[in-house]
Amino acid sequence: MSGRNKEMRKNGKALNKTHREMEHEREKLEKEEHNLELAIQRAAKKGDKQTCTILAKQLVNLRKTKTRSYGASAKVSAVKTQAKTMQSTKTLATAMGSKTKGMVAMNKQMSTEKVDQITQKYGSESAKSDRKQESMDDTLEDLLTESGDEEEETRAIK
Repeated sequence: MSGRNKEMRKNGKALNKTHREMEHEREKLEKEEHNLELAIQRAAKKGDKQTCTILAKQLVNLRKTKTRSYGASAKVSAVKTQAKTMQSTKTLATAMGSKTKGMVAMNKQMSTEKVDQITQKYGSESAKSDRKQESMDDTLEDLLTESGDEEEETRAIK
């Protein structure tokens, strides 16, 4: 395994760890949010408006923090996806490079002029064969038609 692959794997693990930590922190924020909501409800039942106002501000700030956490998590995921895409592109480019070397070697072994000659010769020989077959079919048909014997014609076709 090359050094770059190891580095990519290491970076991927670090990004996964960061993502998990962010999720864990978000879970803590959600618990704290729930606790603040309960505290606001208790203060409201007691009629303590000042405490409700302070707790409500804390709740708003906590929700903003949670929203920013989702944004940061999305960015971490995007970086991880981009890194994977870059690695795939590199792998594809490497594979294409090795295939190109093979194609160059094959092209050196076989000249285009030789391939053209072979193709032309095949075409002309194929045309000759088609003409001979057509001629034989016509001759056979003429012979069978001249004799008038339909029974022979049926046997020849089979």
